Amino acid sequence: MTLLALLLATLAAQQQPPTFSASVESVYVDVFVADENGPVKGLTTADFELRDNGVLQKLELVGTDAVPLTTMLLLDTSGSVTGHKLQQLQAAGRALVQQVRPGNEAGLITFSHRIRFDVAPTSDAASLLRGLDSIQPGGSTALLDALYAGAALGAARGRTILVLFTDGEDNTSVLRVPDLLPVLERPDVLLQAVGIVPANDRSGTESGHVRMLRRLAESTGGRFWAASAPERLSQAFLSIAEAMRTRYVLRFEPAGIAQQGRHTLAVTVPARRATVHHRKAYFVAPARRSAPPTASR
Repeated sequence: MTLLALLLATLAAQQQPPTFSASVESVYVDVFVADENGPVKGLTTADFELRDNGVLQKLELVGTDAVPLTTMLLLDTSGSVTGHKLQQLQAAGRALVQQVRPGNEAGLITFSHRIRFDVAPTSDAASLLRGLDSIQPGGSTALLDALYAGAALGAARGRTILVLFTDGEDNTSVLRVPDLLPVLERPDVLLQAVGIVPANDRSGTESGHVRMLRRLAESTGGRFWAASAPERLSQAFLSIAEAMRTRYVLRFEPAGIAQQGRHTLAVTVPARRATVHHRKAYFVAPARRSAPPTASR
């Protein structure tokens, strides 16, 4: 059975709202703070305010080194990614792999109309580099199917960043955007999406697939990173690595609110004029009732 077939087989079971996989006593939120000069560094717990369903929460700032992170490269290798573009994508992937911190892991998934789990998450950089070097492009683009696969596998591993590259629109996927939400909205999965958007196309009107990717990434706390040309892919990937190094991880124990159901998050840095990116929501499923005992005869 193929990877996608396995994922489709479990899709029906994942139509319920995504749930917090760990105890809701400890909610972790990745936060990115930037101003016109770039990432804002040196903030402390006192600089942040976080509201869960409108209720101000007591926060703790957690060191990023204390929170293991798996990086999953999710790369479009359809027929349009050939020659110079492929070489630049491979160079960007190698640059990102070299930024993975000791003790963390990375993996590689490539996709066209098929999804290939090329390298399982590992701390062995050499195997990742071999996987990148062996990419063979061809075929059409099953972007949403691949994104579902990466998010589902990431959610199963714990805290995961998906670094997605695609150079065009989806034209093959079986799944649709609503099918992605149960996995993308799991609080342990963060999406950073990269696409090639030529500078002369940035007129303020985004194409449909860029708008979709931006919305999906921002819902998880990530961003859409536009590269103006294949030569700019490495810069985009390294910018993601820098953002992950300079992010803040906030921990809180929800208080003053009902635990079950949908939780809307709002994080601000009141004393600074800055842009704050963070996950917009998380879910806590109702507790399952145990089946009544059967009567013995």
